[in-house]
Amino acid sequence: MRGPTILMICGLLPAVALAQCSSTWIGYPFGSCTEGDIELYCNGEVDSVLWSDGQVGFEAHLPPGDYAWQAYQDAQVVQTYPFQMKQLGWGLSLSGSSWQSGGFSISGWAEVGEYTDSAFVSGAYCDDSAFHGPCCHPVDSLTYVRLVQDGAVELSPVNCIGCESLPCYGQMVWFGNVPSGHAYHLRLHDLVCGNVVDDTAEVIAHACDNLSLLVETSGTQPGAMQGEVSLLAAVPDTTEPYPLQAPVLGTAVLYRGLNGWDMVGSAIQGTSASWSGLDTGYYRVVFTPDAGCNQVSDTVNLSWTTGIEGAADMPTLLVARTDVPDHIRIRLQSGDAAQVRLFNATGRELTIRNIGNGLYDIGAVPSGVYLVQVKAGGTFLSARFLR
Repeated sequence: MRGPTILMICGLLPAVALAQCSSTWIGYPFGSCTEGDIELYCNGEVDSVLWSDGQVGFEAHLPPGDYAWQAYQDAQVVQTYPFQMKQLGWGLSLSGSSWQSGGFSISGWAEVGEYTDSAFVSGAYCDDSAFHGPCCHPVDSLTYVRLVQDGAVELSPVNCIGCESLPCYGQMVWFGNVPSGHAYHLRLHDLVCGNVVDDTAEVIAHACDNLSLLVETSGTQPGAMQGEVSLLAAVPDTTEPYPLQAPVLGTAVLYRGLNGWDMVGSAIQGTSASWSGLDTGYYRVVFTPDAGCNQVSDTVNLSWTTGIEGAADMPTLLVARTDVPDHIRIRLQSGDAAQVRLFNATGRELTIRNIGNGLYDIGAVPSGVYLVQVKAGGTFLSARFLR
């Protein structure tokens, strides 16, 4: 770090004096090195230097703070110079998070800089300068960043770019395929200078493995082009850790066929979407949440019938009123429904009580339009009813 080059610094001098001393090296406090050091070069006319904290000599060891030194010749002050001993530290910060390549990703930045009143100031404090730097110099190969899951578990750097051999002048780190359903923050280890730094910012990788789509279809006769597909809501599973909150914002796209990318119209942003003027056949509704989560897809079939359905080969879902105003009957053609859930028009899940034999009590919900969703095999079926 230290070189033979001399940095000339102009001091506050008496009118008859010339600058006699200049600093050749300032090592700022950093990590386990809590006191910085400063060295002066003075010509032969200067016989002593007094530091503002009482130290005497051509070098001093100082904790962070504001100081000054005075150069003397024959007991006369010939030069005075104020300076600051800065506190350096690792700056560690999140840059962003997103859903990429089928998984959640988190990126961040780490570098050595100055701390002033708990604020981090980026700067060239660790770029192999011959004149200044940290009083303990970290080693790239012994400095690394980890992703900490739920405040406790450091994940292995299998899917990380830039998290190993971290240079102190700064580098981006990127973690891919981060498991969802957890909270994360960044942690840096500097083994040479004894730094362990935790970023205070936290990012949530929402769980949405069980996110389901409420889809309504309206059939058409072949060639009549009167079919409709409507995405009513994307419904999170509130039992998952860190679930998305309803209503779920995102982008919805409708594709023709069981595979391929023949898109109907354009992508629709929001909590719901609708497409009309459709012919008979298979369609796929694909929804991507804004919050950073996996895409969800639902396959429907438009035929000459009109109703609410899931995949074409799934049994019909029947929702019927009964003689008791607060009761409804929910059945599949194959028998009683399973995993029954009730939602209002905004996608908020409500309580529905099973009282047996396909009957459900809805006495706790007010009048309005509601949706019932059941799971048949691997497909969700939904139907709307008016209370």
